[in-house]
Amino acid sequence: LNKLFKSFGFVQKDIGINEKDLKGIGIGMHGVVDYKEGILFFAPHFPEWRRNIHFAEIVQNRFGVSAYVDNYCRMQVCAEKLFGLGKNYSNIVAIETGAVLAAGIIIKGDIYRGKTVAGEIGHTTINPDGPRCFCGGRGCFEVMVSPNNLKESIKKNILDNKDSILYKKFSKKVGQIKLKDIFKALCCRR
Repeated sequence: LNKLFKSFGFVQKDIGINEKDLKGIGIGMHGVVDYKEGILFFAPHFPEWRRNIHFAEIVQNRFGVSAYVDNYCRMQVCAEKLFGLGKNYSNIVAIETGAVLAAGIIIKGDIYRGKTVAGEIGHTTINPDGPRCFCGGRGCFEVMVSPNNLKESIKKNILDNKDSILYKKFSKKVGQIKLKDIFKALCCRR
């Protein structure tokens, strides 16, 4: 939480607002969030965090202003609706790719939430025998297509294809391969 509070300080400085001038704080969190109560139930990419953290209450107590906490993808799609490419649309999907695979969804102008995990498309099981995911499941879409998993999968397969560009370049140093090397090799295929 100290890192979170420090980041608020950096944001305040960047936008030139004093703490006494704050009217409220919105926080987009990774994981499963109860936006009504401001509680982070579970954040699979932060296993060291305990469950059921009352983030809104903690922030309100620290800064003395109202705080709103929701899943960051839902907040992202709201920003698109208010300020971005979604301004003129009532149905929007904003997809986040990178370390996670998730979506924020607006249907008929309203955020779609489901019971709790709507938009967590990365935790759809693609291969029940696949690698372990941060959420505890196996073969989730997110872990199957994440940059790190793709890189590990390719590393395992390099040694099986002695004719490949990657084998010729990295057979003795597979641990040093980077995603950019993989993309370069794909571009050079004939």
